[in-house]
This record gives sequence, C-alpha cells and structure tokens, in this order.
Amino acid sequence: MKKPSVYIIILFLLIIFINGNFFAFSYDNLSENKDITVYIAGDNNYPPYEFLDEKNEFKGFNVDILKAIAKKEGFKIKFMPRPWKAAIDLLEFGEVDLIQGMTKSEERSKKFDFSDRLISNEQVIFVNKDTTYISSLDDLKGRKISYQKGDISYEILKGKEGIELVEFENQKEAIDALLNKKVSAFIGNKLTGIYNLQKQGNIELVKIVGSPIFSIDYSSAVKKGNTELLSVINKGIKAIKSDGTYDKIYKKWFGETFVNNSKYLEKIFAVLLIILILVVLIGLIVAIINKKLKNEVEKRTKEIKEKQFEIEKNYRQSINIFEGVPSGIIAFNNDNEIVLFNNCAVKLLDIKLMKGMKLTELNLNEKFNINITDSDEKIRNSVSFSRENKKYYIDYSFSRVVGPHKKEGSILLLHDYTEEKFLQDAISHDDKINSLGRLIAGITHEIKSPLNSMKSYLDILPSRYDSIEYIKNLEKVFNEEILRLDQMVTNILDFARYDSTKMDSFNIHQIIEEAVVLFKLNVITRNIKIENITNEFYIYANIQQFKQMVINIIQNAIDASASGDLIIIRSFKKLSKIIIEIEDEGEGISEDMIENLYDPFLSTKSNGNGLGLFITKKLVELNNGNIEFDSDLDDGTTVRLIFENEQTNI
Repeated sequence: MKKPSVYIIILFLLIIFINGNFFAFSYDNLSENKDITVYIAGDNNYPPYEFLDEKNEFKGFNVDILKAIAKKEGFKIKFMPRPWKAAIDLLEFGEVDLIQGMTKSEERSKKFDFSDRLISNEQVIFVNKDTTYISSLDDLKGRKISYQKGDISYEILKGKEGIELVEFENQKEAIDALLNKKVSAFIGNKLTGIYNLQKQGNIELVKIVGSPIFSIDYSSAVKKGNTELLSVINKGIKAIKSDGTYDKIYKKWFGETFVNNSKYLEKIFAVLLIILILVVLIGLIVAIINKKLKNEVEKRTKEIKEKQFEIEKNYRQSINIFEGVPSGIIAFNNDNEIVLFNNCAVKLLDIKLMKGMKLTELNLNEKFNINITDSDEKIRNSVSFSRENKKYYIDYSFSRVVGPHKKEGSILLLHDYTEEKFLQDAISHDDKINSLGRLIAGITHEIKSPLNSMKSYLDILPSRYDSIEYIKNLEKVFNEEILRLDQMVTNILDFARYDSTKMDSFNIHQIIEEAVVLFKLNVITRNIKIENITNEFYIYANIQQFKQMVINIIQNAIDASASGDLIIIRSFKKLSKIIIEIEDEGEGISEDMIENLYDPFLSTKSNGNGLGLFITKKLVELNNGNIEFDSDLDDGTTVRLIFENEQTNI
C-alpha cells in the first residue's frame, strides 16, 4: 500500500522539476536560443497603441515596437491580446513575460518593473460639446465619470471624494457612455480617446477641457525582479531609436490625423475666401488712407525739422551757458573718461583737455594737490599751487552723478578764488591793523592797572613788612594780577595764532561734543547741566577755530549760570544756513551792554578781560559765518552761530 504513494510523490516531484527547468531559461541568450518564445500581453482595444482590427489582427504602435525589438535582438514573440484588466492579471500571475505598454505609477511599481520610456502619456477629461460646467477635476464632484477597467485613471480618481466612478471593459465603451450621456465625463488617454472618436465620426460631439491631469512615462512592463528580460528590452529600445526604426513607427501611428478631409477642405476654402475679401478691403483702405498718410508724413516732417531747430537752438544756448560759467567743469563717464569740459577748466588747469582722456592722465594730485579717490562720497577741499611765480587758490568738488537706477559718471567743479583771496587778505590785514590799534590801547590800559595796584602795595611795603596780614594781601593781589595778565596774553596769542585758512567739511555734533567734554568736571562741581541735542549737520570751516568759538561761548554761559541751571545746545537748518544755538538760564545781558559786547577789554565779569567774545567774533567772520545774541536781564542768553550749509558752500 505504501509503494503506490511513494511513486505518486516521486512522479509529482519530477513534474515540478521538469516544469521548473522548462521555464528557467536565461533571457540574456534570447538571440542564441531560437526555441525560446517571449509571451506578450496587451489591451485588445486601446488604439492607436494596441487593438484588434476588423480582421482580428493585433495592431498598433506597441505591437510594431515589440516586433522591431524582437527582430533587432533575435528572439521569438507571441502576442496575447486581452481586455486590459485581464492582460494585467496574466503578467501578475506569471502567465506571460511582458506587457508591451503600461503607464507607470507608484502603485504599479510595487508589482512590476518598467522599461525605458516608449512615449509620454497624458490623461485628460473628455466632455460633451455642450457641457459648460466642467473645466477641471474639482468640477467632477457629485457626478458620474467613466473610465477603462484597470486604467491608470482609477488610481487618479479613487482618492477624490464625491465622484461616482463607472467602470467599462475598454475606452470605446467608456466613451460611448459619455456620448449617450450616461456619464458627465470620461477620463482616459488623450490619443486613444481622440482616435476612437475620429474613427466613429464623433469627434465634433466631444471636447477636451482643462489641462492634462496626468502626464507620465508609458513603457513596457515585466514582473517584479525580471531584470534579465528588462535589460534585453531596454537594449532593443535603444537600438531601434538609434537606427531610425522608432521614428518611422511613431510617424506611422501618431503622425496621421483622423479628420474628415472634406470638412477640412471646406474650412480651408472658407478661410481663403475670407482672406481674399480682407486683402481687397485692405487694398481699398490703403488706397484711401495713403494720401492722408502722405500729408501726415509731410506735416510730421515739418514738425520734426522745427523741433530739431529748437533742439539745436537750446543746445547752443546750453553750450553758451556752460562756457559762461565762471567755474571750471569737467564731466566723466563711468570709466573716468572725459565726456565734456568748458574753456574755464582748460584755462584754470593749463592742460590740453580732450574727450576720452582718463582722469589719471590729468595728474591733478601731482600738479595741483587735487586728491580724488574712488569713494562714492562727495569730495571737496581747497588747495593752493604755484605756476609761473604766481600763487593760485582753488576750491574743488568731485561728486558722482547717480541716475534712476545706477551711477552715470562724475563731475569735477573747479573755482578759482585767487583774486577773492588776495582781496580778503587785504581787508583782513586792514581790519587787523585797526583791531591792533584798539588792542594796543586796551593792552596799555590793562597792563598799567595791575602794575599800579602792585606798585601801590610795594610803596607801602617798607612800613608794613612786619604785618602778616599785609603780606598775605600783597601775595593775593600779586597772584590775581599776574593771572589776569597771563590770561590776557594767552587770549592775544590765541587771536594771533588762529589766522589759519585750512577749511574742512565736518560734523558739528561731534566737534561740539568734544568741546562739552572739556567742561565735564566744572559743570559737576557747580551743579550745572549741559545738553548737546545738535543734529549731525556738516559745515565747511576751520575745525579748531569752530571748536574755540564753541568753547568760549560755553564758558561764558557757565560763568553766567547758577547752581541747578541748564545749558542747551541745539541746531537746525534754515534755507541754506546751519544755525547753532547755545542757550543758558543765567542772569542775562542788558540792551546797552549788547551793543558794545564785542569791544576788546569790555567785560561784565569781575575777573574777565573782555577778549573772549572779541576773539570769538573774529573767528566766526574768518569762517564766513555770523554771530547773534538774544538776551534780557534775569532771563538768560541765547547765542546763535550761523554758517553756510556744507552742500551749498561751493
């Protein structure tokens, strides 16, 4: 009883072994093994990719491609056309080796491996011609939609809520459902849908709406892991693309249009007729308006000539103004090449200027001490130089010209103020001579006063030398008078020393802050507060002279203030002027005293010598400024220093 069972088991194993060896061939040797046949499944109704025609022959783009690959690689093939879902099942269960055309998707890639791309597929929405309420996927909610069983469209639509999917065996049946208005739309392959509609003569009844909802590679598919066959297929695809076979097959199936030629010719005839009518009309219109255009051209030509004459006239006027400016002007482009200059610049620099000359070729620094850098900041300064035994004084400024979007070049302005300087020096000299006379008279008086005081004490000294109190008073008087003489001499020396012509552009807030710091200990001791709330304005003056002006005025404000008082320093612009105000809460100055405020040796302070404001006024005038006082007794004093704004100085 046991032997038959053993035989059955052995027979079963032999069958498995034989079957296993039968199917276990190497796809790498397909061309050498002529007995091996590759079984290929495909959709029996998916034109123009693959379909059974009226004679039940399997045709289409995919069929021709696989035939070409098999011929190129030298292996046999057998086609097994089926409904699409059945074709997929054949490959999934291993009953065929290959599906000749399948759209790739993430879900399908879990079961199958795909070859190199055969073509790109587009999934689109088809609706009836009279449908106006559907233009995208979002409009399909709450409606019936047809699709082919097993098609990639199902993977796209299954996650959309509110869409009722109606499945059909093939795309033709799905399109028929749309034509019969059993569904609101059909989603499927664009080329296949158009092919079916044209073949049935229904292309005019349906339209495609919206953009393609899906565009992805269309490739051959093998069962997951069948890399050997996949490699052979990819090799064949590459070969037929290289030798032109692929292009011929593509043109055969996708290069033709399935359109009713008679209707097409009718449309062409209608278009040509319309074009002919338009040409005739245009010819008539051209003939009518040609004369008007000719008259208009003549009119415009006359206007252009008049405008050209006006432009030339304005240009000549501009050149005359440009040449009439008493300052030298040189304009440069972005490459620092001269594009424009006037005769004043040529005369001032004594250089033969030419358009196209580089800025560096002028040697401005070497010849004239004019230093120009590549900085975007405006450069301005005053320089002097000698030429032919004569000294010249020049103010210059160099600034970048900025257009709406970028730099457009730069301009160098040169102003010769030599004659002005000589005249100013002469006036200053006369003014100093007059001031010197007043100074000498004042100095004589100021020196005699302390000397007389000291002489009086010395005359009595022989009779009082034994008096300790007298000796102390003598020492006190001598110290006070010596300090007084020393301060007077210092002020006179300051006045003589501040005859400098070096001018610079500087930030007034910074210089005033430096002056305020000098009084830090003094104001703390006397319980006085100083607030510097000036803006960061720029003026053009001698920095040290400006600083000395501020120091002198702050010192006067401190001397006039009591404990707890506030001194405020502020600044503001008024037209082209920069105004600095120094305001205190001190005892003020009477109206009579203000009239003689700048006289040397006139002072309201018991220990003052009257030179502070005299020197301050002279320093202000040396720097082309003005000084004003506004004061009332017991109501404080405001001093105003007024200078030109730095930007308007040149």
